[in-house]
Amino acid sequence: MTSKTYNIFKRKLFTAFLLIFVLFLVVKAFFVNQNLYINTTKSLPLGVYKLITEISALKKGDIILFCLDENVASDVSKSDILSFGNCPFDLSPIGKTVYAAFDDMVKIDDRGIFINGRYIDNTRPYYLPSIKPLMLNTILKDDEYIVISQKNNSFDSRYFGIVKRKDIKGKLIPKMIIPQ
Repeated sequence: MTSKTYNIFKRKLFTAFLLIFVLFLVVKAFFVNQNLYINTTKSLPLGVYKLITEISALKKGDIILFCLDENVASDVSKSDILSFGNCPFDLSPIGKTVYAAFDDMVKIDDRGIFINGRYIDNTRPYYLPSIKPLMLNTILKDDEYIVISQKNNSFDSRYFGIVKRKDIKGKLIPKMIIPQ
């Protein structure tokens, strides 16, 4: 390869990298400005969700994005359960479905999660080396929620318990879901 050909190749390669970088910045700015959240975990269907931060009320079946309470986040940060993000202890926010809300009776034990006496399928806890399953028996207050993903090994309320309203970033609305 001659030096002239090599210089042309370098210039084209640099231009290609620059275009890819600019495209990345444009896409990122679009997603941030539109309050879009891309889910790549198995806890929710893969896809793009719109984050609604102005919410008056949450109900069962809503998908929420939240940060772990600081006490729980401190323990979780010592493991590799969550990736890097903008929540306490630099953990990523979590997206899950609300299964229990105000006035629901919740019991979490080694068999799984029970809401108002009814067992929720696929909620039997696994014993993770760094996080122990929670034991809970309570009636939820107005600003408290139990969130679940019915994947057998999901990191949900069976490990971190109640999600409080103050820790919720918003409600996720599916915009484009990738079929499984």
